[in-house]
Order: sequence, then structure tokens, then C-alpha cells
Amino acid sequence: MKVKAGDKPQGLAYPIDRVKKYLRVTGTDQDEIIKTMISASVDLIEHHTWIVLQSRTYTLYSDNWETHNTLPKYPVTGVTSVKYYDTNNVQQTMPSSDYWADIVGELSRVTIDSFPNLYSDRSNAVEIAFTAGYSTWYDIPEEYQRLLMLIVSDMYDGRHSSVVGTISSEDRGPATRNLLNNYSKRIFT
Repeated sequence: MKVKAGDKPQGLAYPIDRVKKYLRVTGTDQDEIIKTMISASVDLIEHHTWIVLQSRTYTLYSDNWETHNTLPKYPVTGVTSVKYYDTNNVQQTMPSSDYWADIVGELSRVTIDSFPNLYSDRSNAVEIAFTAGYSTWYDIPEEYQRLLMLIVSDMYDGRHSSVVGTISSEDRGPATRNLLNNYSKRIFT
């Protein structure tokens, strides 16, 4: 199975003014670099944790039917469609009454009730379209907001050169990696 993301949403997942306040940056001469760092941090979080901070569409592809199709993003907010290529190699849309989506909890999944026959010589014969992520930055849980700030801070010109609590600048990389691992929703099948 593989997942393809739809177009990246326009705009930032998190407000630049809040990040600049956290970084103690005034003025606008660093705005473009900070915007780039916010976007890179969002991508890093999604890649390492499957947590989607900014709502977007995805398509899960599979060569065969699976009874339970785990959707590898969090939080899943809806399943749009289940499509497949029939024995004549024509794409069909499965009626929503033939599958059910469990999008409550950390691991969302789509369960198929009955399996129509697939075209036998086709890769990616099954497509499940879904939406994942938070609709606004207000909806992003506070712990993920803090993780985003920490990653942006790490990227911002070695900003942390002194000891902060018990974590020095030398330890910040591993601390960030540990937080990414702790928040991860990834599963391996």
C-alpha cells in the first residue's frame, strides 16, 4: 500500500506572528525564512509522526482488497470514496453502504463488507480517498503546537546557545527526535 497526498494547502499551518513572538523576532526582514521553516517543520512532523497539522486530501492505493485498510494519517476527518478497477479494467465507485469508516481514535481504518472482483493485472487497483488534518491552527492540540515551535526554533540559526532547563543546545536534536517518536502515530505492517 502507498499513500499520495493531494495538493498542499495554501498558507501556513501556524501563524507567523506567534512563531516570531516565540523566537523573539521583531520586524519583517526574517519573515520569508521563518515561513519556510514553519512549512518545513510541518512537513517534518507529518513525515515522522503521520500527524497532519493542516487539512488536506490523500489517496491510499492498494493492489488488492484488504479487510481492514489502515489510513496512515492522523486525525482522519472523513472518507470520501472507495474506488476499484473491475474485471473489465473500468474504475468503479463502491457504494458507501458496502464499507464503513472508523475515524475515531488514533488509527483510522476502512473496512470492506464484500469484495468485488478486481482486474487481475493491475497495480493500485483499489483507491481510498480521505481527508486528514486540522481545519485551523486553533484546532491543533497544544502539544503539537509546542513541537512545531521547538522544531522551528531548532532551525532558526542555532537560536538556543544557552542551557534551557536541563536541555542544552547540544541535546536539542535528540530531544526533538524523542518528541517526534513519542507523538508518532506510525504503525508498521
